[in-house]
Order: sequence, then structure tokens, then C-alpha cells
Amino acid sequence: MRRDVDLQRKILFFLEDHLPPASILSEPIRIEGYDYATVLAHTELLIEDGLVDGKMLYAALGPLQASVNKLTSRGHDAIAAVRNDTVWGNAKKYAAEHGVAFTMNILVQVATSLTKGLLHLPPG
Repeated sequence: MRRDVDLQRKILFFLEDHLPPASILSEPIRIEGYDYATVLAHTELLIEDGLVDGKMLYAALGPLQASVNKLTSRGHDAIAAVRNDTVWGNAKKYAAEHGVAFTMNILVQVATSLTKGLLHLPPG
């Protein structure tokens, strides 16, 4: 499997829209155009990266379900950084032009830096 940062972004948006404020996600994460196994694998990456608080439930052949409790503070910050489609596209373009690996955490940092530049804020 190859990491799909666009799918990870869509999963974060799905969770933002569907997670109840005080309980766990009660429905499977469904993203149009992606099979459930791929969505689960990318949800697991978001959990491992600390953007999502949750755990994976496994069966003999691999992940069966994601039990998602909440978006972490880092997850909310990531959503804020990559919400704008233009900023997201520019972050991916910048990373590609500079030979940077496409990880969600790197793209969030690039998007944040680009946004700070647009707002004429000091880096850091």
C-alpha cells in the first residue's frame, strides 16, 4: 500500500463532521472512491501519527475496524492547516518541488508555513 495523503485529509474531515463531542465514533469511516480496507489502513496511520485518538481492532487477516475516540489537538490543528484546497495543493506542490516526502505531518507544516507567509506572520 502507498500512503495517500489526500485520503488522510478526507478522513480527518470525515471525523470532524461525524464525531460526537462526548463519545466515540459510532459508524464506520466511509470515504467515497476508497475501499474500506484502505480507509482503515490510513486511519491507522493517523492514529500512529497522533492526529487521531483511537485504536485498531484486528482479525486474523488484518484490521477489522477503527475505534475512534476523538481528534487530538494536533488533529484539529492539522485540519485547520489543510482545510483550504489552494493551500493544500500548494503545500503538496512545494513538497514535491523540494523533494520532501509526502507525509501528513510534513504537509501540515508546509501548509502552516505557507499560510503564515500569506498572512505576513513570522515563521516559527
